[in-house]
Amino acid sequence: MLVAFLVRLVGIAWGLPQGFEEAYPLKKAWAMWGLAGAGVFDPNPHFFKYPSLTIDLQVLAIGLVRAWLALTGQARSALEVRAVYTMDPTPFYVAGRTVTTVLGALTVWPAFAIAKRAGGAGAAVIAGLLVALSVPLIEKAQVIEVDVPVALFVTLAVACALRLAEPASARPMRGALAAGAAAGLAASTKYPGAIALVPVLFAVVLRARADRGFGLRAAVQAALCVVAAFAAAFLITSPFVVLDYVTFLHQIAEEREHMSLGQFGAGGGATWAYYARAWFGSLLGPALGAAAAAGLVYFAAARRERWALLTASCVFPFLIVLSTWAMQADRYLIAILPLAQVAGAVTLVLLAGWALALLRPASRNAHAQARARVPWAIILGLAALLVVLDVPEWSMHARRLGPDSRALAQRWVEQNVAPGSLIALEPYGPSLVSPIALSGVDRELLTELRRRGFAPPLYGVLPIAMFQVGAERSAALYDPALYRSVDLWIVSASVRDRYRTDPALFRPQLAFYDTLAAHWPLLATFAPPTGTGAPIAIYRNPGSDRPFALAPSPPPAIDAKTLTGSGAGGVAYFYYAYGLTEEAFGQPAYALAAYRVAAACPQGEGGPSKSTLDGALRRAASRLPGGGP
Repeated sequence: MLVAFLVRLVGIAWGLPQGFEEAYPLKKAWAMWGLAGAGVFDPNPHFFKYPSLTIDLQVLAIGLVRAWLALTGQARSALEVRAVYTMDPTPFYVAGRTVTTVLGALTVWPAFAIAKRAGGAGAAVIAGLLVALSVPLIEKAQVIEVDVPVALFVTLAVACALRLAEPASARPMRGALAAGAAAGLAASTKYPGAIALVPVLFAVVLRARADRGFGLRAAVQAALCVVAAFAAAFLITSPFVVLDYVTFLHQIAEEREHMSLGQFGAGGGATWAYYARAWFGSLLGPALGAAAAAGLVYFAAARRERWALLTASCVFPFLIVLSTWAMQADRYLIAILPLAQVAGAVTLVLLAGWALALLRPASRNAHAQARARVPWAIILGLAALLVVLDVPEWSMHARRLGPDSRALAQRWVEQNVAPGSLIALEPYGPSLVSPIALSGVDRELLTELRRRGFAPPLYGVLPIAMFQVGAERSAALYDPALYRSVDLWIVSASVRDRYRTDPALFRPQLAFYDTLAAHWPLLATFAPPTGTGAPIAIYRNPGSDRPFALAPSPPPAIDAKTLTGSGAGGVAYFYYAYGLTEEAFGQPAYALAAYRVAAACPQGEGGPSKSTLDGALRRAASRLPGGGP
């Protein structure tokens, strides 16, 4: 566990002070503290696309950082805390990632316990080292997400289930409560974690079949204890799933649609084939992946060993559920990765024992005693071999901790591009301070930031929408006529390469990239061999000779049909950002024209709300000579 914790700490500040990860638990916890502008602590996360346990842990982490900032005199009031976060969120991200790191290190404990019961101390050592040194688990422990926490609780639930299923274990009702609570915590971390309830209930059945003193009445009582503990653990740690069930049901419906439709650029092809490649590839590798799969089948189906039956009753239902989703991501397998590593470790020790039995004089019970007679030298040799086989993954992980292309691009723009320039920016590009970025910042915070000397260069940024579902809807924003007044266009390969996968469907987008390459000078590219960001290219408008702020022009016209198209939300947000830029650079009339285009679009995905647009229209009109119309 100590080794696991230490290796996860190395590089934990990757990418900072820019936060390139989604970090939804941290951001929702920030809002719960009232630091997003509300000013009042709200225990309801108002976010139910996954449950609340990890969000609540981030609430605690933020509280600890706030206490440290107050003790050191850096920030005592909520306003000062918000200013510190805006200027450099590193302390908050490191604290949030450390929470995940601790949970990742703790996962060694239940994995070790399962493997020891299944294959002895040697298998336990190998399984513990596999979990501690697994590159996928290490990388996911260095971000503020739910995959590593759910892996801990799923593995813990199976470990508790195994203890409950053993006939010799004392106090079965207490064991049932512990196992049910572990499964409830898994479900409260991520909804598919509820599958951990299956092996726990199965453990009650196995106990009843193996223990004559554990009759039907005791089995029913144990099952009720399991269900009660599961429900209690889930509801205590995610209470607003019930207290705010209307929002919960609405967001769950959205998430179900997301899972069924998939995501632009993610996966493709048969889901089961995708996860098979991940199992035998990036997550476990061919050797360990084969050992884990074969071991689960052999020990569960042929040997009918308790640990394998319980592990398989969690792993296989989980894989079946994943295969029903169109959404594909190897991180979804993280929840069962420690269990797979346990199965692989036990199988490798068994194979080593069989090999030794073949080399020694035959005995009647050689196979039964094979695992117990594997010398420690061979155990450590197996562990070393698995580490050596993982060297390429470690090399890739080390490169991942290098400078990020987005950070390099941001630094280049701030050093080489005049403030006031108008920049079109695709997703997964550099983070720049702009009117659209500042639109959610209140006046008090701006005043505090100025007091602290925070004055980064200001650019006009036009965000180019990318739709995760129905990605072709962005075509309207890839019209060269929209960018005659733009100074720079920043292309992200993370977006461009997704469009390249279907040239026929994304013909307008690819034609626009060709136009940029043919007619716009390429100023800089950022494709470092290290880091997490995709390559970025920055193009200059050949018709621009000075920053947009020095010679503002009216917003570009757009075809009326586009205003009612399926991608109108992205168009509305584009023109809303254009209006904010015009307003910030002292052109309320042009801003009003841009806001009117945005308001003409129907409410849709990615667009500003009606109240936001109404406020922008009133504000721009009031700044016109004579107060406007």
